[in-house]
Amino acid sequence: MITENEARFVFDHACVPEHVSAYVTAVSGAEPFFSSGYLYYARADQLTFVGYPLGEDPDGKCLQAALDRAILERKPARLAVIAGHTPSVSMRSIAQEEDDYFRIMLPDWKMPQKVRNMIHRAAQEVNIVQEKSLGTEHGSLIASFLEKHRMSGAMRLIFEKISEYVSSSPTTQVFSARDREGRLLAFDVAELGARHYVFYMFNLRNPGLPMPGVSDLLFHQILKKASTLGKEYVNMGLGVNKGNRFFKEKWGGRPFLAYRYGLYGTGSVRSSFVRALSQGLFR
Repeated sequence: MITENEARFVFDHACVPEHVSAYVTAVSGAEPFFSSGYLYYARADQLTFVGYPLGEDPDGKCLQAALDRAILERKPARLAVIAGHTPSVSMRSIAQEEDDYFRIMLPDWKMPQKVRNMIHRAAQEVNIVQEKSLGTEHGSLIASFLEKHRMSGAMRLIFEKISEYVSSSPTTQVFSARDREGRLLAFDVAELGARHYVFYMFNLRNPGLPMPGVSDLLFHQILKKASTLGKEYVNMGLGVNKGNRFFKEKWGGRPFLAYRYGLYGTGSVRSSFVRALSQGLFR
């Protein structure tokens, strides 16, 4: 496990959601460890290595040395690595994927006019409430989503663990959108547990109560919260697909960090789990 001093150091330098140990631990059950400027998670014979350095500029040699050291110490049967570039791994490659993290730089950000119009429209019908936990309605919305969407076991587990993650993290905030009758239209989960970043974690909408602009209104509340807390950035997550990229770019989000995912080992069990963690920013 990481020490209190290490946890504070991670807080000061975290820039991707996988640096938020409360999130990864709640979902995966793995323990966080800090070594040579990098965070990794270990559970049984599985190792997840987060190859974005904390407190230093990216350095391929340092990343490779830290990864090699973690592999030597843990001797994992399965290894997942996310980093800005693909390091050398002697284990058999099972899967490789590429994407980019998007972010908004708050000091330089100005609201696009099209977004402003959507927010104004939705604000006439919707009330946003900030909460610390998920209630029965939130749980029902998650359950309904799982019933209507086919997804991998790893992705499903992420959704099933949302409530556990929110309840276990003191730095998580829930933003709920309700109509005039008090019905839950949608909700967002944001992670505030980093000095410079707010992480846009989850967005779930009620398909039975569609409301144009509700996701925009919720995201605007996250941006306002980030500004109030003096954060410099909002990490919007990965591009994932065309629709997600459109939402991020519409808000002024831009790619800022390459994402290279690799899975290695002797089998494909839970092969999509780390990718699912990074895709936890569902739109």
